[in-house]
Amino acid sequence: MRVDNTAPFAPASQVARSLRGDCRLYALLTAALCRAEGLPARTAVGLVYVEKDRRPFLGIHMWTEVWVGGRWLGLDAVWGRVGATHLKVADHSWHQTQSLTPFLPLSRILGKVAVEVVRVEAGD
Repeated sequence: MRVDNTAPFAPASQVARSLRGDCRLYALLTAALCRAEGLPARTAVGLVYVEKDRRPFLGIHMWTEVWVGGRWLGLDAVWGRVGATHLKVADHSWHQTQSLTPFLPLSRILGKVAVEVVRVEAGD
């Protein structure tokens, strides 16, 4: 896929044909592909830690969660692994959803949370 932040919101079937989109479309397509393989999947909506102009920032983000081994595992088709940088606010299956209402829970916390880097440890 090619990152395209101007791509309109569309169902996974359309995203599979265009192969372009933002995190929302990556997450929808990833969830659909997991379901096609028989794995229960949903999307997570939340915030992700990024640095902008060398300052910590929480940006709106969407990723996929897949039910494996009795628990939900995060898959981020844009950035790879889901970890401490991801703050989940809500999840949704998008089954028969024609609007962006699954993003409404974010409106309750936007502007009310901040990030402070306390410590950075070397990862694997």
